Amino acid sequence: MRTWVIAILALCMLAAAGISNAGADETVLKTMQAENATDNEEDTVVQNWNSFVENFDHQNEVTNATISGNITYMEAANGFVATYILNSQSLLKMQSMTPSEKYFDFHNYTLQGTKYLNLYLYDMAKYFETNNSKYARMALPAWNMTVMYYELGRDEADLLF
Repeated sequence: MRTWVIAILALCMLAAAGISNAGADETVLKTMQAENATDNEEDTVVQNWNSFVENFDHQNEVTNATISGNITYMEAANGFVATYILNSQSLLKMQSMTPSEKYFDFHNYTLQGTKYLNLYLYDMAKYFETNNSKYARMALPAWNMTVMYYELGRDEADLLF
């Protein structure tokens, strides 16, 4: 059972590594460093994107450390729970925003990515809490959707910023 979960974590890591190697870092950094925003709406959508990316990156760090054996399962559970809490707060903030047409797609990709990341984080935290592999299996589709919305948001950021 533990081998199966480690295999899922390894697949997640391969997907994350592929994203990082596909030039995502440059786009994300451009977006995160957007300066001299002309209006509050742009600031808000960029802040929301930054929160999503930070949570996305942090869970990758926790996953990497777990796979490499640098942290215990309890430490991994704590990392997933902490990121889940932060991501949940970001999600609440995003859900209260109604963007203009200019930022609608970018906001929607960020919002959907954050929702699926929340599902993934919850399922992984439950896995580490219970050691029940059904939670790890349930996490994989949410992870795939998170990655999809991350890539869509990154591409939309290239167009907007």
